[in-house]
Amino acid sequence: MSVFAVLEILALLIEKEVSLVVKSKEEIQNISSRFKQIQEVLQDAERRGVTDTSVRTWLEKLQELSYEVDDVLDEWQIKNLQLEIQVSEENDHVDAPLGEKVCRFIQSLCLCFKHVVDRHSIDEKLDLIMEEKDKYNFLASGSENLGESKRVETTSFVDESSVYGRESDKERLLSKLLSEGEENNIKIVSLMGPGGVGKTTLAQSVYNEPEINKHFDLRSWICVSDPFDEWRIARAILGEGERTDRDTLQSLLKRVHDFLSKRKFIIVLDDVWTEDRSKWEPLRSCLKGLPGSRVLVTTRSERVARVMGSHEIQWLGYLSEEDCWSILSQVAFAGRMKEERNKLEGVGRMIATKCKGLPLAARSMGSMLSFRNSLREWEDVLGSPLWMLEEVAEEVFRVLN
Repeated sequence: MSVFAVLEILALLIEKEVSLVVKSKEEIQNISSRFKQIQEVLQDAERRGVTDTSVRTWLEKLQELSYEVDDVLDEWQIKNLQLEIQVSEENDHVDAPLGEKVCRFIQSLCLCFKHVVDRHSIDEKLDLIMEEKDKYNFLASGSENLGESKRVETTSFVDESSVYGRESDKERLLSKLLSEGEENNIKIVSLMGPGGVGKTTLAQSVYNEPEINKHFDLRSWICVSDPFDEWRIARAILGEGERTDRDTLQSLLKRVHDFLSKRKFIIVLDDVWTEDRSKWEPLRSCLKGLPGSRVLVTTRSERVARVMGSHEIQWLGYLSEEDCWSILSQVAFAGRMKEERNKLEGVGRMIATKCKGLPLAARSMGSMLSFRNSLREWEDVLGSPLWMLEEVAEEVFRVLN
């Protein structure tokens, strides 16, 4: 019986006001209210329970309490049902005054909900769960920090030894960026794929290729993210700092135009989210360089790629299970002896499979597992409720790009 299922039963009971006297209803509402507060932070608790043993213990206590509350509700409802049957039978053989006595007897028995709760010490256990919940400072579902956690700002630097399974994707992307066409304007190439699939890593790898460095007069890496700030992007291209009072967008874009006009450049706009064409068009219009200049965009959305005016879109697919295992094991097994690796490999491969072909998920899981030494701890990660969350397919740790 989960927290959600308990809340569903409690809500149904509260709706049935006819079968509840005031004190019973108040007690049920009290328990329901506390379970709702727990439900609001359950998502964050399940995330943190993967890495924090004490939080995992709290979740186990909560699960046990949920089962116990379910038993209490069953017991109480059975007693009420038994009484209803008894009253129905007695009413067939009594006059009105006796019926009134029976009704009072029903009301008296309805009060037994409090006694059943007390007998199981539900209130005390629930109070303890609530106190521990407050101690952990869980984030409520829908809060800014949980639902819209800040994305880490990316840079152009990459460890090439951590890049797996992208050889053919890299060749294709390099070909698009290095091809010599007759276009007078810049060519925009979008690298598109789900969150965590490795768009930024591939872009970094290509950006640092010696061929790219030789081919272009100017390279610029800009983490765009959300919101789309054309002022900040323009200043980043110029290598300038914060905006000054003398700046207008017109003067800023004029400087960008003049700065780029005599250069063959490549500009990487990483992690673009905007679908507002009016934000991008003024900036795009001033990106005029020598023939062969390129803009490389990374994004999750085809709509964004279209809004950016992409001439070519390259889809980046999921990695194979073997590549995910290579990434996870490289991080998780660093510094471990061969015997220990052999003992953990079976479970590790199953965890790698659950990473759904996402290299960032594999790397994050590898980092987590590097601090866990026993087979039991690895099995706990494998069986964690984290994998049941809907967003695991694309956003295992909310820092995915």
